[in-house]
Amino acid sequence: MFIDKDPYIDTILKNDRPYLIFDTEQQTLAYRAAGSRSSTVFAKFDSDQELWLSASNIIG
Repeated sequence: MFIDKDPYIDTILKNDRPYLIFDTEQQTLAYRAAGSRSSTVFAKFDSDQELWLSASNIIG
């Protein structure tokens, strides 16, 4: 499931499912595994860049 980051994200997400989370303020895409309470950011986008995931966006 893909969602936008929300201040109440921990109350919205069910802990038994994985999620992709897009943070509109930081322009990042993160993955949250099922059962986890933390997310791993794996992509960052420039503010003027269209939101297409490509090799240039991948962190690491």
